[in-house]
Amino acid sequence: MGFAKSPYPEKEAKQAFFKLMLAGFATDAKSSLVPRFQHDLGTNRTIWQDDNTGWLGIDEWRTSPRGDGSNGTTSLYHRKDLLWEMQYGGAYPKQAIPFLQKALLQAYTKHIWLGGRGLEGSLGGGYVYYNNPHPDSHFSKFNGQEYIIRTVDGKQEYVGTHTYHGGWLY
Repeated sequence: MGFAKSPYPEKEAKQAFFKLMLAGFATDAKSSLVPRFQHDLGTNRTIWQDDNTGWLGIDEWRTSPRGDGSNGTTSLYHRKDLLWEMQYGGAYPKQAIPFLQKALLQAYTKHIWLGGRGLEGSLGGGYVYYNNPHPDSHFSKFNGQEYIIRTVDGKQEYVGTHTYHGGWLY
């Protein structure tokens, strides 16, 4: 199985991805709340656009009011053509979200591609973030799982996880 070839340079698409991600969830930037139907609690949306290059990115995520579950989609367009997408979902308790954001921000500010998710390591407060992209993952086609553990009184506790996948859409 080969990877899809893009008519657009992967380097440009990755730059657009990182600019979008640095404008959204990982930085606590203000997002729009977009209801999908009457009485919907809404989907958070961040949009980044570069009119000079034609790149547009949309990151949308939503949470469940009944628990810690969430999912989202990150999409890249070039001149209005949808070219690349990532889906992710799982569950993290609210108190772990700042630590997830920190792991994501570390990767995004350094422009390090690890399945579009964060850098492994200690995040403070006893939290440790792990990211396991599939060994054959590339920007063009990828999947993996991330999770956070916490050490409390010398014991490790599983905090939560997300799975993710995506790539070029042609």
